Amino acid sequence: MLQVASYKDKLNARKLLQDLSSEGYAGTVVRAELGERGVWFRVRVGPYKTGKESEGVLKKLREQRELKGYVVKQ
Repeated sequence: MLQVASYKDKLNARKLLQDLSSEGYAGTVVRAELGERGVWFRVRVGPYKTGKESEGVLKKLREQRELKGYVVKQ
């Protein structure tokens, strides 16, 4: 999986996921409770079969959408 963004507002996370889905990316929004920092909603796409595949998708998202992102294991 790739985590491509994290938002305090669930609607912002869902909007990004909707945009990515319209471009052919499968994904999900994951709720994360971070103690004093509060609740955040993480946008993740994938899963991908190989590290090479996930790195290629991440590179594309960085170039085309200016998303920073990183690989997460589930």
